[in-house]
Amino acid sequence: MTAILPFLAAGGSGDATSWEGSDAPVWDAERSRTAAGVGLWSWNVDTDEVAMDDCCHALWGVPWDGPSADLAVRIVPPDRDRLRAAFAATRAAPGAYQIDFRVRHGDEAVR
Repeated sequence: MTAILPFLAAGGSGDATSWEGSDAPVWDAERSRTAAGVGLWSWNVDTDEVAMDDCCHALWGVPWDGPSADLAVRIVPPDRDRLRAAFAATRAAPGAYQIDFRVRHGDEAVR
């Protein structure tokens, strides 16, 4: 059985949109998520491959998808053990969870 864990990553900012020719706001999940700077990524734990949308690529500062180990080095060291424990707990008992962690961007900024 393949296990794929979906994730949300938050950061950045964007613009709200409205229907063309109208001042009324439009609720569009994709636009809202993008405007809020929320990215989506998933981790296939069987193949150890991580896939990200464009927002996550920008948040993490990487232009590619790849093995989790390649991305894990960008997680700020004090947050790594806590994040690993959260992932292990979720694999043992699947369900919703939330965890915040910091990532060292490609330009060395911490997000």
